[in-house]
Formats: sequence, structure tokens, C-alpha cells
Amino acid sequence: MGKVRLRGPLLTGLVLTWLVAQACSGGVKKKILQDEAGAEAGSDGGPTVDSGVDAGVDSGVDAGVDSGIDAGVDAGVDAGVDSGIDAGVPPPPAKLLFSVAPGAKGAAGSGVASLQTKSQSAVYSSTTEAQAVVPGSNDLTLLPGALGIQEGDQLDAFSLLRDEPLSPVYLFSLPDDGAEGGSVPTRLYREYSAGGSLPGDVFFTDGAQSSLNLGEGGEPYGYNGLLASQRSLGLVNPNTDPNAQANDNLTGLYALRSGEALSEVYFSVSPSSLGVAGTAVANTPIAEMGCTVFKSPLDGTNSVAFTCADIGLASGTDIDALAVFGKTSPSKVLFSLAGGVQGVPQGLAGTGVETMRTAQGSTTAGVFSAPVDGSNSNTTLLDYISLGLTSSYDNVDALAVLDVAPPAVTYGGSCTLSVDPLSADAGLGSFSSATNLGNGVVVLRGFNVGTVPEPDSYVAYDAKTCAFLQRILLPPNALGAYWTIVPLAGWTAAQPLSNVEFWTSPGAPELLRYGQSGALLDTYPLSNVAGGSIQSLQYVPAVQSFLAEYDGGFGEPDYQLYRIPLPATATPDMQEIPFTQAPINHPCASGQIVGTDSNSLSYVLQPDSDSAVGALRVCPLTPAGEFAGLPFTWTPNVVGDLAAVGLMPGNLLYALHTGNLAGPFTIEHAIFSLSAPLRP
Repeated sequence: MGKVRLRGPLLTGLVLTWLVAQACSGGVKKKILQDEAGAEAGSDGGPTVDSGVDAGVDSGVDAGVDSGIDAGVDAGVDAGVDSGIDAGVPPPPAKLLFSVAPGAKGAAGSGVASLQTKSQSAVYSSTTEAQAVVPGSNDLTLLPGALGIQEGDQLDAFSLLRDEPLSPVYLFSLPDDGAEGGSVPTRLYREYSAGGSLPGDVFFTDGAQSSLNLGEGGEPYGYNGLLASQRSLGLVNPNTDPNAQANDNLTGLYALRSGEALSEVYFSVSPSSLGVAGTAVANTPIAEMGCTVFKSPLDGTNSVAFTCADIGLASGTDIDALAVFGKTSPSKVLFSLAGGVQGVPQGLAGTGVETMRTAQGSTTAGVFSAPVDGSNSNTTLLDYISLGLTSSYDNVDALAVLDVAPPAVTYGGSCTLSVDPLSADAGLGSFSSATNLGNGVVVLRGFNVGTVPEPDSYVAYDAKTCAFLQRILLPPNALGAYWTIVPLAGWTAAQPLSNVEFWTSPGAPELLRYGQSGALLDTYPLSNVAGGSIQSLQYVPAVQSFLAEYDGGFGEPDYQLYRIPLPATATPDMQEIPFTQAPINHPCASGQIVGTDSNSLSYVLQPDSDSAVGALRVCPLTPAGEFAGLPFTWTPNVVGDLAAVGLMPGNLLYALHTGNLAGPFTIEHAIFSLSAPLRP
């Protein structure tokens, strides 16, 4: 089964990575940060850090001062060079920055592994993030001395100042604390139910909610998708590394954009942190330590950016996720909290934090927003429902925010079928179902009323123009409820029901092959499938495979998307056929297959039963079943009465409406574009 990589926000911990051109060769040289003892990192077996900052630039730091950055650096910018990047050298790539919890080991050769028992004090970066569980690595990017904290201090969260996103997408991670971390059937819950979610995995959501459609009227719920697997970031767990005693746990996240330089860093630390003597961290009372936001220009010093009260928090509260927005100075702070003591206030009176704590008993699954305008307030931005989590007791302990251009859907016009399917000319006395055929043909099925016994009538139309194309008859009930059509040699769009085979599933996990006349030719059971049923079936000529939606029958939407290669003509009857499978996650967990595009992305659609305007949620899926972009909402002009949906070339969706089975039959079109890639 092919593994598909989704380029994500290339998250990387506060990176001191500037490229400097070599005068002679035009190559790239790397500077070395100093460790806490003031010795050159790596000289005593310690890590070598890629800071990329030239020495000799006035930074206001005396030479030899233990800051974790080479003495004399002016905010990471070479003298006379705009943006910290030498002329003619490409800007540094986008990266995923992160920090880790105590005990993190990291993959062999990674930056996390280089710090051994003090890995929780530094920031790392990775450009190897992937949805697949594949080996990756990370680099040590920022030593604790640069922030003015000590080795062994716990860096809980960090952020750079960034413009507030117009279209925010939230990246988050959960700790290894036993919480389920998901709600049926979100991506996070699937991972948990398969053996436990990994605290190094990074998930994403835009906070949009839609009906879960669990058969009880549906409840609005958020979704989440996987952005990066733990292993792809160069982190380990006992399943992937026999030497690992526990899961490596993320604590902080930041999506560093291409060309973005590190300058001032905002951060929080655990209450037990000490800080370097003379810094604000060292001078902050323990009761205020965990809820104070500090800032550092990366010269070994730090100061208080916001007190606990500034962001509406009570003393003794612990921030464990952070994002800071503003143009030239902070105007908004997003944060999440670690668990507190039951019954003890975490927020000031009237704040979103305190409202959630008293109403739900916990604040750890919430993301809060503080205006930092002197009002000492905060409001709830996202709760556990918006994030697709199980309960308010789940724990968001790492957060980053991207600005991602959202998907777009526009009305593409509509047409009325040129020949009424219910007329004598089409002969479809009653309508029962429809399917896609090729790249733009829709085939309607019904009974040929007036003939005894009533044969099945199949009528084909051009899905774009609504032009009548062809009609054929098959023996009564020859095909099962879930059927599709496979074009053969000599097939044409003008006569789309000639030179075809019919394939169907009776519901059981098997496919039946019928000839042009409707005679059963072969039966092919699916390999190693016991029980359950196929709920929809569609043939995709571009990949010569069937897409089937399989329901395991466990009392809740647990649908799998099966990709079944078309068996060769000579495949013997009753031979089991192989397939690949992937779960279909909310918001399309109990939807229907739309089609597959030229990039092998499949689309599944599910009506939002809570929508009063007939909104449909559409999910683009990779062959591995991961979201290939943000799910999007399509609201057809006709509410309800959705008989079939399909996908045509040019990112064109269509919906067949039947006039509530009485006509007129119309096809509505929508043109869509996927969201921008999930990257900085």
C-alpha cells in the first residue's frame, strides 16, 4: 500500500538557522552555540547546534557571556543584511519547531537524542514531518541558555510574534496521560482505539463542527486530522524503538515559515524551573511561575511579557500551550492549561477559564484567548467539542496556529435532464438509484413499469450537459443494491452502456461480476473479511480499482474505505481478491463515495443533518485515508432530495436531484478548490 506524504507546517522549534555564504566557495557554514558552561558545544561530546549566526555583530552582549548564542549577535541578523539571510542564499526552509517533556529520548542521531536527560530544556526543528509512520529526524535548534533558563528547566510552551491568522488552522498534540483523546469516529479516536494515541503525533483542525450522524439525530462535533506522526519527527515510543521506555511527548509547537527568522521568543516554563541567575524566570515566585509568559531576545536574558493576571489567570495555574499574535507588539495570546487542583480556581472571576472549570470540571481540553489589553480577561476560543476530543478532561499540551487559505466552493450552474427519466422515452417507470460512469456520465436505475415481469431499466445522461445518451434493460433484480459499471474495450461516452460489465455487492463482503446482458459471470470474496457489509460501490477507471465503503457493523459509524483492484479477466470464480483499507473519519465517517481525482485523492461526502440549508461535508482523502486538506462544506441550491453525487475532471462536483422522485430531474454543479497546503 503506497504511503502518501502530506507536506505539513514543517513545524520546528525555535530555530536559530540562518545560512551564511562562504566567501570562497559559495557554500554554507554553520556556527556553533555555546553550552551552559560557556564551552563550545560538541567539544566535550555535547551537541553541535546549527545557529547559522555570524559572530562580530553588535548585540549588546559581551563576548564570553553564556547566552547559548555566539557573542555579539544582533537578533540573528548579519551586519548589513536584510532579514538575517545573506544575499544570494535561499531562505531557510519552513520547519516544525517543538519542545519535549522530560525523559524524551529521540531517534538515534537526532537533536533530541543529543541532549539525553536534559532534552526538556531545548527547542528542536524537523523538516521530515509526514502523516505516515516513517523514520524521521530533528535538529537541536535552541539551547536553554539562549532563553535564560537552565539545563533541566522544563520549557512548557513557546511562540514567536505572528500576525493573527485570517483563516486559522490549529495544530495540537496530547500527552501520554491515559486520556482517550478523541471522540468516535475522529482521527484521534481511531488512533486511540487502535492501541493508544501517541503524544508525539501532531493533529490539526479548523474547529468547524458538523453532525456526527450517530443514528440518534446527530450532534454537532469537531473533527481532527493527522498532520505529522511521532516517528516522522524523529521521536520514539516502545513500539518503534526497543530502547524507549516511554513515549516521547511534545510540549511546545511552532510552525516556522520559510524565510522567517528567530528574534524574540515568548515562552512559559514549569513551576519547578529555576532560570539563569538575574533573569525574570529566576526572580518570579513559584506560585506565578507556571502562568507567567516570558520573552527573550535570545541573548541569554529574559523578562516578563505577561503576568498571570494580564491574561486572566489565577496564581498556581500552569500554561502548557502558547501562541502570540500581533504586528509589532502582542495584541492577543492563545493558551491552554495543564491540570489544576480540583475545586481550586485557575482563572480570575468571570473569565472563560473559570467559566469552563466550574461548568465542566476541567480546563485542560480548552484553548483560550486573552486580549492583553489591561482587562485581565480571557475567553474560550475552542472547547473539547471543537477539537473533536472526548471530554473536557483531555489535555491539549502543545499548540501552534497556521494561516491556511480555506477550500472554496462556487455554484457552477444546473441543468434539467433532456429526457424525463420517468417518461415513456426513457422508460424508467420509477427511480431507485444512480451511479457514476467514466468521467462525467451518470446512470439512473429503475423499473420498466408496464412489462411483466418488470425488467430493470438503466438510463445514461451526460452529467455536465444533462443530454440523454442511452438506455438498456436487464433482467429484474439482476444487480444488488450497491452496483457500479466497468467500461470495456471499445467503450465510448456517446454509448456509455455498451461494452460494459456490471459489478455489484449483495451487501456481504464480496463482489459479483455480470456481463452486458446481466448474466452472472463470477463471484469474488474479499480476502480475510468476516461479517459486516459493503454500503456503497464505485469503479474508478483512472486507477482501475473499485472504491467500496465497508461497515463493520459495530453499532457506530466505523466505515472503512476499501480500494479493490479490478480482477483480471482470467481470474477464476470464487478466488479471493486483495484490497487495501483505511478508516473514514468524521466529518465524513458515514458518508458516501463521490469519486477519485487524477491525483488519486478520493472524496467522501456526508450530509450535515444539523444543517437547515442542506449542507454537505466533503472530505478529500489520500490513499492511506488521511485528510489531504481541510474538509469543506458544499451547500447545494436544492435542499435535500439528493439522489446521487459525482466528481468530474476540473474539480467539478455534481448532485442529482429527483424532484422528490416525481421530477423534474436536475443536475447541479459546483466548482471547488482544496485548501492551501498545511504548512507555514
